[in-house]
Amino acid sequence: GDMLRRGINRTATAGGVGLWHRSVVLTVFSRSATGSTPVTPDFTTSVNVHEHSIAMRRKRSAKMQEMSNRTKGSLVPSSLRHIEDDEEHKTTAENLRKMGQTRLTLEERKKRRRALDALGVPSFHEFLKGHGVELEKRDIEVLQLNIGLYCNQACNHCHVESSPKR
Repeated sequence: GDMLRRGINRTATAGGVGLWHRSVVLTVFSRSATGSTPVTPDFTTSVNVHEHSIAMRRKRSAKMQEMSNRTKGSLVPSSLRHIEDDEEHKTTAENLRKMGQTRLTLEERKKRRRALDALGVPSFHEFLKGHGVELEKRDIEVLQLNIGLYCNQACNHCHVESSPKR
């Protein structure tokens, strides 16, 4: 079999400042009549971490600049204009003023449930019970805060249209 050995070495420079580099040495063990004899081929690769780090910073900076250029401007003004012109939103806002949040929420749930019943779709709890699944509350493990439009997901239902491309 092959064995891979990695190490981090310090190289002295003329100015007395040491640069760190990573070296990779491949040691090959071959089988002979007397047993395993290590054979170390003459191919050691050295990477100057300082130069690599500068290159990575430049790439990261270019990516950040590209993202900044793509995300200039805000969706808020166009979203507000859309809301002002949307008839369904106007109706919902009027019902909210008349009925209050609690009653409106109950009415909306009833409408959705009736629509799903008409399609023969079981409720969430009935679906879980039918598949032998029981949910129980647990402590919170992850708290997600979205503070921008850049996100690692691109969900269709996202109200701010976040995505990896934003």
